[in-house]
Amino acid sequence: MTNKIDPNFSIRVDKDITLHIPTIGSTSMGYWLDENHQGNGTMTKSVKALMDYGFNVLKLHRIQILCAVHNIKSQKIALSLDFKKEGTLKDAIHHYDSFFDAYLYALIAPNRSSRT
Repeated sequence: MTNKIDPNFSIRVDKDITLHIPTIGSTSMGYWLDENHQGNGTMTKSVKALMDYGFNVLKLHRIQILCAVHNIKSQKIALSLDFKKEGTLKDAIHHYDSFFDAYLYALIAPNRSSRT
């Protein structure tokens, strides 16, 4: 038996929170939280735990988060965890039969340099 880490995984916190993270050097993270559970730090703590796991265990170089431009709460989570806004993606999120523009936030692993 090997100690190989599955590069694709999902974490289900409860019936309202599921995070899926495919990983190969970098990954995109998305999140949704039922309105009844918002405002108590649950998602910020969950994203932070996944960041720690991704950078420290999976040795990821980069993590991205897409947030709909109208979703201020999701943007605040990304910014509070030191993600940087890199740009706007047109019609990047499909939700309820509509497409929405999204902001792309990203974070490079601490103590790792990138080529410029």
